[in-house]
Amino acid sequence: IDDKEDMQFADEAFNVLGFSEQEKYDVYKNTACMMHMGNMTKDFVPVGKEEQAEIKNEDNAIKVASLAGIDCEWMICYFCKPKLKVGVEWVQKGSTCQAAANSVAGIARAIYE
Repeated sequence: IDDKEDMQFADEAFNVLGFSEQEKYDVYKNTACMMHMGNMTKDFVPVGKEEQAEIKNEDNAIKVASLAGIDCEWMICYFCKPKLKVGVEWVQKGSTCQAAANSVAGIARAIYE
């Protein structure tokens, strides 16, 4: 597999389809974001007796937040401690590592579609 050649084919295809430079950049940026989200699913570690998820290495999270144009701390907070509506109140519930990883994967899947 020749990644450079494949990238050139993709770039030529975007040109044939009439994509602007900004649109091509946005496609590449979106792809990079989803790839880093895939790596981010492996960064959650259990903490405490309830095994609540936390990020062990924020490198991928920082890249995802930067590519998506959102605040990194806010994103990590909502993956590890999502807010749920209970009655008329909003409460934060700690997620397990698997639940946090599933949330990241679900968001990536939704972005892809």
